[in-house]
Amino acid sequence: MTNENLRHEWIFYAVFAAMVSFLTAEMLFSGMPTGAGLSLALILCDILLFFRAFLQAKPKGKILLQAVFLELLYLPAAMSFVFFNNALLLKLNFALALLLLIIKANLLFETGTELNALCYSLFIRPFHKIPDLWKEKRDGKKLLHIALGIIIAIPVLFFFLVLLGSSDAVFEYYMDEWLDFENIVKFLQKVLLAVALFMATGSFYRSMRREKTPQPITKPHEYHVSAVLIGIPLVSLSILLLLFSVVQCSFLFFGAKLPDGISYSAYAHKGFFQLCFAAFLVYIIVAISRILTKNTEKKTKLFFRFLYTLLFLSCVILCISSFYRLVLYEKEFNFTRLRIYVQFFVAMMAVLSICGIIKVWAEKFRLIRAAFLICCTFLLLLTYFNADAFIAQQNALHITPANKEESLDYLYSLSLDALPYYIEHADEDYLKKLEKGEQTIYSYEARHSLKENLRRLKEEKDLRSFNTGRIKAEAYTEKLEKIEQVYLP
Repeated sequence: MTNENLRHEWIFYAVFAAMVSFLTAEMLFSGMPTGAGLSLALILCDILLFFRAFLQAKPKGKILLQAVFLELLYLPAAMSFVFFNNALLLKLNFALALLLLIIKANLLFETGTELNALCYSLFIRPFHKIPDLWKEKRDGKKLLHIALGIIIAIPVLFFFLVLLGSSDAVFEYYMDEWLDFENIVKFLQKVLLAVALFMATGSFYRSMRREKTPQPITKPHEYHVSAVLIGIPLVSLSILLLLFSVVQCSFLFFGAKLPDGISYSAYAHKGFFQLCFAAFLVYIIVAISRILTKNTEKKTKLFFRFLYTLLFLSCVILCISSFYRLVLYEKEFNFTRLRIYVQFFVAMMAVLSICGIIKVWAEKFRLIRAAFLICCTFLLLLTYFNADAFIAQQNALHITPANKEESLDYLYSLSLDALPYYIEHADEDYLKKLEKGEQTIYSYEARHSLKENLRRLKEEKDLRSFNTGRIKAEAYTEKLEKIEQVYLP
């Protein structure tokens, strides 16, 4: 490639990287809430990826179809910043979007989608082309001269700043503020973050011209273990889980009479986390057992398949039991984020268990790929379910004088998505209690969230921070300001 073409290509990707940095700058540097800017930046990255792939790699039909299928996950993850404000779920969606972007890049440019290929694209590919700038003699000299010029300019500017500051009191006042150590540290942090984002974005796309294909994964070692040694624990565990499943179905779903001293509510409201952990352990045990019994005889392998199927069916029952216990628990104690998250997680585990059964009988079924897609799908379903708004809407229906303080304290600790559903319940009695700082389990977080939500609503905004959830909450800005002035001095 000639110097001119190299320079033009770097300029193109530098401009693109600057555009992405601009769209995300307020969120990265000023703490502005996420919004349309981040969504637009991710979509631009996606468009450029496909544009470059069509120009250079010319992906075949099957590969292109797989990449388009991943768009069904990528676009909802990228657009979630326009609609929602739950910080944890938005961070997970951002991580998912970046991961899917890298997977699509490896797919379209046929680098490979194995774990080592993904690590290569994360940590090596974005930067391994940067030395090309210095290999070209002409460009290298220019960049070297620019760097030396900046190094020389810094002490010269510092000397003249001190000199001019001592000659003018107003100028000295502003210099004292601008050159404050904390401000300098914050400025350097922002510069380093901007440079890292700028380099990673532009260099990632520039690096796709010539790929260093990672080494293929070596064939795993084959283990030979006695079938009896593995079979006895599996049979014992299967019998235990089968008996447990019978007990669960009898008392939870078919209304069998409980022993004396155990109330039905106490039975239903305990144990869902333990059941989730038990199901997770079953997955690990089956995975290890499949590896150790891979080379057994055909009849023995069929026996193990029945055992694995029984174990996975037990996991499905464990998941259904956990989910149903949580439903009963929520009827009495209302909804919380943790309970909603666990319910989605339990449902996901049930689907993964069914996939495990398919894998047992269909060896060619790609379980890892299916598990990845299922996890991504459930994350997006949880995001678009809008848990904060659902919790506020449902809990507000069950607010009573007896539980009002604790209920509102918890609802105030949620994101702005929940605000429109509970703010009308904040009457004078509750706010006076909040003013006095009377402690409940959530009261401190409620006070902090009130101020934080008001700060976010009052911030100057542009298209980059556009968010429909905050627009709905802005209708209550006046009431929040009154609350802050009177009850949160």
